[in-house]
Amino acid sequence: MGRATGEDLISWAVAMLEAGSGAHNVGILAGLTMREAAEIEEYFRRSLRELRWSEPERRESLLWYARESAAKVLRGELMPREGCECVYRVVLALEFSRELSRWQCLALDHDPDTFDDLEGEQYDAAVRREAARLLGQHT
Repeated sequence: MGRATGEDLISWAVAMLEAGSGAHNVGILAGLTMREAAEIEEYFRRSLRELRWSEPERRESLLWYARESAAKVLRGELMPREGCECVYRVVLALEFSRELSRWQCLALDHDPDTFDDLEGEQYDAAVRREAARLLGQHT
């Protein structure tokens, strides 16, 4: 953990195109598949240079990944358990960052408020609540 996956970088490029970016290298990156895995990171760097952006700091990138994983849970693109696992990998990579500490409880199937055991729909609901909290939404 600590690095975006090839799929993450391709998704970023697609989102950039949807937002109106006309950058040549962004378009190439958006069209790549995991079969061209060796080229993905290079086209990501080219895209950043073309856009005159600097590569984000590691912590910033990891927190973005945690927020994006939470957003995918809320949109139904990731199952709550899978989303929690994604965020928990960030918790570990950031050496148990305080702002993500509640996810430690969820990763152990505990409610972050009561420390009660969670399972099934209770677990899923708790992950969705925490995802909304991470994104600044209040439920």
